[in-house]
Amino acid sequence: MVSIKNNSLVVEATHITEIYGPAQALENYLKQNNSKLLIIAHPLPTSSLNYSIYKTYVNGCLRRIIRYRTFKSSEIISYIQHFILTLYILYFI
Repeated sequence: MVSIKNNSLVVEATHITEIYGPAQALENYLKQNNSKLLIIAHPLPTSSLNYSIYKTYVNGCLRRIIRYRTFKSSEIISYIQHFILTLYILYFI
């Protein structure tokens, strides 16, 4: 079995709501067991959150957090908006 501690970077792109759930549990597990972790979390269309979050962890410590305002719209438009924002984060940050 390969340890994830040997990986140099893990990227988690997920959808979140206001309450703690599997996405946050996975984030907590990965930040303890990896040297570098990038989290990109977008709100579900039914969520009252109006921002996407970009977080970087290095050796379990939060190094950077950026919130991007998102606009409420239909599910299709939301997913397109989140896809474009994810590509922007991955390529330009």
